[in-house]
Amino acid sequence: MEDAIVVPVTTVALVSSGARTLAWTGHADGTAVLRDGQGRPHASLRLFDRALTCIATVDDGSVAIAGSSSGEVAVWRTGDGLLLDRFQCASAVKQASILGPSCYVTIDSRRRGNLWQRDGKTLHGTPITSDGTLPLGVDAFGAPAGAGPLTLVTALSWKRWSRPANRVTAEFSPIDGGQLAQLDGLAGVCADGAHCFVYWDDYCVFDAASGALESQGPARIPANAAALTNDGKWLCIGTPTGRICAIDGQGRIATRRKVATAGIAKVSLSRDGTQLGWIDALGRYGVLPLPWQAGPAPPGALS
Repeated sequence: MEDAIVVPVTTVALVSSGARTLAWTGHADGTAVLRDGQGRPHASLRLFDRALTCIATVDDGSVAIAGSSSGEVAVWRTGDGLLLDRFQCASAVKQASILGPSCYVTIDSRRRGNLWQRDGKTLHGTPITSDGTLPLGVDAFGAPAGAGPLTLVTALSWKRWSRPANRVTAEFSPIDGGQLAQLDGLAGVCADGAHCFVYWDDYCVFDAASGALESQGPARIPANAAALTNDGKWLCIGTPTGRICAIDGQGRIATRRKVATAGIAKVSLSRDGTQLGWIDALGRYGVLPLPWQAGPAPPGALS
């Protein structure tokens, strides 16, 4: 898989249905490529003149959204490549998601969140606010299917945000950053917003709606990137030495695999939590089943 990629991969989104796994890879030349489980390309779209920075699909993979380093966003139907929407953010797009037909949410590189909805023929972006007026800085978000509240992550805290009211309905800050011994760490949210995690001095997973601590353990391994399954049972981390590690619900490092010679830059999960995609610092990518078992290395792994 590594040798077949010429243009560096900058982002990846996985679609898993039963035994079949597809991957949309975004590239530094502005293209998005649909690949099968072995990395073979099946379709390619030139979306932008600049690098893709994020890519995501709806649960069944029928519609995809991608953002670029120039702030452009494109939405297309994956079956035939038909462009459904195109709009412009103020700066590079950090994260984008599809909430419904012509309804999207984005975060840009300046931490500005926007909700995009169609008013007649025009797609309008409304700033995400804390109280209906004051714009809210956002690092990452998790979005459930339907009209449920989004979970917005800011540093070590998170907020529950109502889309209809455009305001924060609850806020949680279970960890005091001033008490942390380590200077660096990771914090985030799973794709559907049900659970948040902190990987710093310790590994902690919280229920996003109640703030309850669900699992905890020591953070033993340095990590560049992390992703949490929607059920909160697996935290997958990518290390500076090219390894992927899976931490289970008891805080134990259940499995680990050497997948790259360079450090891992990004990890992502399929919505059903059965597949993990990784990108290394050289723009190579691979896919692992989750959780993987001891034995022969799966495609995309180094022995």
